[in-house]
Amino acid sequence: MNRASLISIASILFAAAAFAAYVSAYQYLDGMRDRIFARESGMSAERLRESRVESVRAIFAATSVEREALSRFFVRQEEVAGVVSRLEKLGAESGVAAEVSGIGIESESLASARGGKLRAVDITLQAVGTRAAAEAYLRRVELFPYALSLEEVSLEKLLFTETRDERWRLAVRLRIGAIQ
Repeated sequence: MNRASLISIASILFAAAAFAAYVSAYQYLDGMRDRIFARESGMSAERLRESRVESVRAIFAATSVEREALSRFFVRQEEVAGVVSRLEKLGAESGVAAEVSGIGIESESLASARGGKLRAVDITLQAVGTRAAAEAYLRRVELFPYALSLEEVSLEKLLFTETRDERWRLAVRLRIGAIQ
């Protein structure tokens, strides 16, 4: 072998070694860049999560008064008996004999199908008294401080032939929103 061949082979081996070193360094630096990017992404995701948590906390604090008013607007499920008692007491204050004749609480499956913890409580009540007292009672029921709707209302005149006393029967079915 002559000298030129040896130099050519040595040059090729040197170029191959340099190329291998270059590829190895590139892969090492590329992996390092990927790890740095992953850390930065993780940090930014963590910062984003923290800012969202802080935002939710701020909204939660800012809406505490409204949430308290809203929760007072709905009846707690365990307070339904107290509401019934208040409706009957309201009748006595209005001058009628009020009596709750039925209570129906919406099933849990229907409430969960609507996607919430709010259930409907149907209350059927009857009140007997003068027409003015029955109308006053109905107005007071409408102003009851809960989420309620009057579903059915009927006013019927009752005649007592012995005493010629005029009485009216008010029948109301109302629906109240209850929180589980």
